[in-house]
Amino acid sequence: MTEDALKARINRLEKDLERKEIETNEFLDKIDEQEETIMRLEALIPEESEEKKSKKKQATDSKLAIKLDAKEKKIRDLKNSMGFLRKEKVRIQQELELLKSQSSESSVIRVEDLRKKSPLNALVQELQDKVNNQRALISKLRSNNAESDKFIEKLKVKDEEIKLLNSDILKAYQKLEDLSSVSENKKGDSIGQNLIGDLQNQLNKSKREIIELKQKFSKKTRNEIKENNSSDIDGFKKELHKAKLQIKSLQEQLKKYETRKTTEIGKPQKELEGNLKMQSEMAIFLQKQLETKEGEIKTIKNEAVQIKRRYRQLENRIKLKDQKINELQIQLDNSYVQKQALPQKEDPHVEIRLKEFKSILDNLKKENIEQRLEISQLRKKV
Repeated sequence: MTEDALKARINRLEKDLERKEIETNEFLDKIDEQEETIMRLEALIPEESEEKKSKKKQATDSKLAIKLDAKEKKIRDLKNSMGFLRKEKVRIQQELELLKSQSSESSVIRVEDLRKKSPLNALVQELQDKVNNQRALISKLRSNNAESDKFIEKLKVKDEEIKLLNSDILKAYQKLEDLSSVSENKKGDSIGQNLIGDLQNQLNKSKREIIELKQKFSKKTRNEIKENNSSDIDGFKKELHKAKLQIKSLQEQLKKYETRKTTEIGKPQKELEGNLKMQSEMAIFLQKQLETKEGEIKTIKNEAVQIKRRYRQLENRIKLKDQKINELQIQLDNSYVQKQALPQKEDPHVEIRLKEFKSILDNLKKENIEQRLEISQLRKKV
């Protein structure tokens, strides 16, 4: 969990604490009010024997006793809820203290790790961000499956992004192997190390810019459904293309310098191998996560295709029912015309046939209404 996420969690817990304190104060005020009403009601009850009381007074006493029981129940419920709120407040305070201690410890670890981490850590962080974006996209697809065709196109784009991520992981493995071989064979000077660090920082900056541009681009594509701002999207695409070109140029500079002489000075080989092993394990873990997310995306895609097929089948059935209804309506009209044209003779067969037509027509209309309701429910699900 990053430091920003921990800060956001701490702020959220502090807001929950404030809200719970306000609720406890409100419940305490309500309890005080109920106790005052109980005191007033007890003062109204006269201290006389039941034999001397009239029927009217007995009725009022019974009403007051019922009200008193109801008020006591309310007070018990409020006290129970107040105790629950106090327990929850204590639990939230403990969780808040634990999060604060974790955030302080994580900041120290992060500073120490920054001194020891290899340049590939930024690449691993980038892959982790992409996996998180994939998770967010899957949750959005599960909650808001708005239009299946557009989502299928987006899923295709995400499949391409997954392929790119796999290629990035392979590049990370290759770079790890290159670094390990270079650390065993060559040793450079401190100037070369600084230059590599500067190039790597520029590369990480450009990658962060690409991530920000991709996020902006995804937001713009969501807003494009409502506003159709194609000019802004083209601008974002151009900026994304420029950032990609900048990354390629920086990577080429880094490769050119590494072919001459590149290595990290002052680190023993065991520490280097340990860091490389950690990076490779992290890359394997991210690749597994990507594979699982790819499977989830495929299942969502299949569900969307099935819903679309069901929707089309129902539409075809409704069209057929409408055609049958129109044909039956035409037959009914023709029968009415023939009946009016013929001399007025009572024909029981014609009347029976007309009743059958009417019942068939009513059944078809009911089926049509049910199928339209089913289609509207499917549209809400999609």
